Amino acid sequence: MRWYVWLIALFVSLFCGVVGISAIAPLDQVARPFVCGSQQLQVTSVQKQTYQGESYSIGAYCIDNTTGQQVGSDVGGQVAMISGMIYGLILFLLVAIVFIWIGFWNKHFKKDYRP
Repeated sequence: MRWYVWLIALFVSLFCGVVGISAIAPLDQVARPFVCGSQQLQVTSVQKQTYQGESYSIGAYCIDNTTGQQVGSDVGGQVAMISGMIYGLILFLLVAIVFIWIGFWNKHFKKDYRP
């Protein structure tokens, strides 16, 4: 398989991870060691009523283990990027396994049906 196919698969997997999978808030806990270190990560969501309808905003904050107070500012962007990259790489590994399996199948088990 060509190198650019793998590159496209990696790009699409990372895009899907960052845009799609990282939007699911409970899955963001995978980024906690990278963003907050040994502190806890708290993900909050706020629902606002506007004249156009409802809107939601999600924030992520590092919480000190001893005091329980919020440390620093919103780290939601970092959490989304890191968790999205992790899930994107997992998705890429799954796609790579499928590509390799299809290539193995076509090489060893596909029969050439010629009339």
